[in-house]
Amino acid sequence: STDAGYARKELNSLSTPTDGSVTNELAINFDESTADWGTITHYVIFDSDTVDSGNLLIYGELSTPRRVETATIMTIKEGYLKLAAQNPQ
Repeated sequence: STDAGYARKELNSLSTPTDGSVTNELAINFDESTADWGTITHYVIFDSDTVDSGNLLIYGELSTPRRVETATIMTIKEGYLKLAAQNPQ
């Protein structure tokens, strides 16, 4: 919720694709939470920075869930976000 300090972040530092995957070349720092966000277990990527709009491009499960309490800055370290497009079998 934007009421809890959440805002989408632009992915403007993705690597050149290698073997069909890209990673973040810089850390992705979210705004400080102003309320408890709960436990984050999944990620989603949209083509819009507005929470109420955009098309869902990709989503997935985090390898390690993260609890985000009030006054926490959620960070995805450099190289920790790996995105790949795969054809379903």
